[in-house]
Amino acid sequence: WELPVSYLFVEEANDAMLAGTPSGQVNEMEQAETFAWSESSIGLVAETQDITAPTPFARKLYQWLRIDADTQGENLTVKFYVDGVLKHTVTLNGIRTRPLLSLPAGCFGYSYRLRFEYTGREPVTVYGFEADYLVLDRVA
Repeated sequence: WELPVSYLFVEEANDAMLAGTPSGQVNEMEQAETFAWSESSIGLVAETQDITAPTPFARKLYQWLRIDADTQGENLTVKFYVDGVLKHTVTLNGIRTRPLLSLPAGCFGYSYRLRFEYTGREPVTVYGFEADYLVLDRVA
């Protein structure tokens, strides 16, 4: 689906996956009894909003990226964008990995965004992420 989702939630008691939209609507995405696992893989693309805080009007040099993820041994592709331009792509593979990834030179900008791409059969979880940067200038 192409649905703006601000929160995904699994309701264990009812065995359902729910998605909350920015407008406050809650959609039931899947129920276990109606979803049949097959030999084919499932594709997923999730993208964050542009992240500018805590200094939205300052230009930054992004140097490091840390992603806390559990890929269950599957490949999870992470794309790092600065001001809407793709700057770095990395593939994670492991169980509850938290690698500190060095970003390439030239990652200057005001905001960053991450895009997670996955195709497989195992449940993949992203627990959190952060981009470390140096503030280069500040506009009052």
